[in-house]
Amino acid sequence: MRLDDFLSGVRKCPDGKLSRKFNITDNWLISANITMPILQEILLSQNNFRVHTKENDMSYLALREASKKGDETAKEVLIEIEKEWDYSQKNQLRLEYIPTSTVVRLASNINHFLYNCRVNNMGEDSNLERLKNFLERYTASLSLHPCQITHIDDVKPKRAAARANEEICNLLRMHEIPFYLPLPIGTTGDITRVVWWPDRDEEYVMREVIGK
Repeated sequence: MRLDDFLSGVRKCPDGKLSRKFNITDNWLISANITMPILQEILLSQNNFRVHTKENDMSYLALREASKKGDETAKEVLIEIEKEWDYSQKNQLRLEYIPTSTVVRLASNINHFLYNCRVNNMGEDSNLERLKNFLERYTASLSLHPCQITHIDDVKPKRAAARANEEICNLLRMHEIPFYLPLPIGTTGDITRVVWWPDRDEEYVMREVIGK
């Protein structure tokens, strides 16, 4: 699927159908052909992004306050969140997309969702190795988490993720960075639902990698 067709379809889609029609959920993925430091620099050069820290996470601050007041459940949850923060600071930088209060996690790795989906739906066909080799060019990934750490009125979580996704996609396109969105494939195994940019990458995948 071409990027403009996807973005247009998402904009027109009612919030309640975003998951069913486009598989937009928590942990939405974007994989890009770029190094992590440059990707981080591009995002933070925009006013709509900032580094996400415990100090600007309203849910964390609320838990910490409840823990101080003796809430035992809050104390237990806080311990687990602290562990997650320690891991993230070492392995996955967190940013916040401010307009919809969506957490963006950056990681220097290849997400094999698309490859694994093809294996699960198609079995060991002859094109899998070519697909895997092609995907290795995408060396950075972003995952979007519309947890709304600061509540935004009238913006539901899936729409929050969709808006963050559109801005990131447009930024990558503006900087001429190839990327793809694997999750629209869902559980269908239909690779034509995957979103590629630039358009010629979709044409290449379909012709040379998948053989259609």
